[in-house]
Parts: sequence; structure tokens; C-alpha cells
Amino acid sequence: MENFLTELKMARENAILGNYEVSLQKYKAVISMVRSHLQTQMGDMGTKQKWKVVSDQITREMQIAGETNEIKASFSKENFGGQTGAQRQRAPMIGTESMEV
Repeated sequence: MENFLTELKMARENAILGNYEVSLQKYKAVISMVRSHLQTQMGDMGTKQKWKVVSDQITREMQIAGETNEIKASFSKENFGGQTGAQRQRAPMIGTESMEV
């Protein structure tokens, strides 16, 4: 559990920065640490229950990062007919077209 906080912080920071793949890997490592800790924990049930809640919350964070990654992937160039940004026809900016009277 010595790397728990560092790994969790890195998972969250990578998610914020849009590095969802790295974030998901870090979240998986953190959840693995918590589950391992729960299996070896001989403490009272109150402590185990608190760690279970932590595990559930981190799992939810990981799910959100995964869903966000899927949304990000849906914005691939395939959604634009395989064209890159430079190849797509751009709409004229407002106020740049000539006005006829």
C-alpha cells in the first residue's frame, strides 16, 4: 500500500490531462492494491467496510475515465469521412463573406 496514494494521484492527473489509457492502467493498479490489501487485512469489519467503499469509489472513477476515453475515440477521423482537418472544407467565418445589397 506504499504506492497507493502516488498511483491514485497519477491516475487522476492523467485522466484530467486526457491521457485516459495511462489513467486506466493506473486505476487498475490501485484497485489491485486495494483488493490485495482487503484480502490480507485481519482488522475489524468497520475498517474492511471503509476500504470496500474506497474500492467502489475508485472503480467508479475508472469507469468514468473509460467512458470518457470511448467518447474521445468516437471523435476519430473516421467520423469525418477519413479526411484530416486540413482536407475538410471549412465554413467561412462570420462577417467574411461579401454582402450584396
